[in-house]
Parts: sequence; C-alpha cells; structure tokens
Amino acid sequence: MDFARDHLIIIAIGAFIALTIIQLLFRIFRAVGGNDPAKMQMLAGRQEISDSEFHASYYGDTEQTLVTAARFLFASRAHVPHKLLLPNDRLADFGIQELGEMVMSTVRKSQQQKQLPALPIEKIETLDDMIKLERWMVQNRAAMSAH
Repeated sequence: MDFARDHLIIIAIGAFIALTIIQLLFRIFRAVGGNDPAKMQMLAGRQEISDSEFHASYYGDTEQTLVTAARFLFASRAHVPHKLLLPNDRLADFGIQELGEMVMSTVRKSQQQKQLPALPIEKIETLDDMIKLERWMVQNRAAMSAH
C-alpha cells in the first residue's frame, strides 16, 4: 500500500499513457484497414472488380494508375474495399462529401488564378467525378505547376 501511495503520480501517468496508446492504435486500425460495417451494407451483393477490369470497363482512355488512385482514395476515406466501388458511387452516401468539396475548392482556386480551361465538372459528387477531375488535372499539369 505504501508503494502505491508513494508512486501514485507515476502510476496515473503510466495509466494515461497506456490509454492514449490504445486509443491511437484503435484509430490507426480504423483508418488503415477497418471496413465500416454500415458502409459495407451499401456494397452488399457486389462482386469485386479488379483494377485492370475496372479500368478496361469504364476508363480505357485514361491512364490506369490515375483511375486506380482515385478509386483507392475514395475507398480509404470511406473505409471500404476499393475493388467494390463503381463509378456512380456517391461521396455523400459514404459520408465523405467534404473530401470532394475540399478538392474542388483547391482546384477551382488554382484554375482561376492560372486562367486554365474550364473545369469538366461543377461539383465532385461521385467516383466518376473524381476521375474526370483527375484527368483534367493531368491534361493541365504543366500549366498548374507553373509559377
């Protein structure tokens, strides 16, 4: 009992550190690999589509790495497997509409400042919109990176 009383502060700090580490590990697990069960319900019954099949079926005229990157970004933010996503999946349905708004705001600002061609979309609402915007950004890459 004397040991606990004498070292109460050290025990409290140790417990706090242990709880903090547990919380961080839980957050990392959710961010990296944990699928969201509620969102997985929206994808129930879908068959996985490989990256090459998805590319060939929907975006044969676009670089495959670009298509796969957009699909993977959407999936990682939504906490679902990217191979279950389709072009018409909506960001809002997966609770990640703020991602689209943030990206659109940044790109629109750059487009206006550098007087680039008109954007292909007004708003990012779907995975398809994300890919269209990425395609536009690649086409205008030189002008966007110019100072």
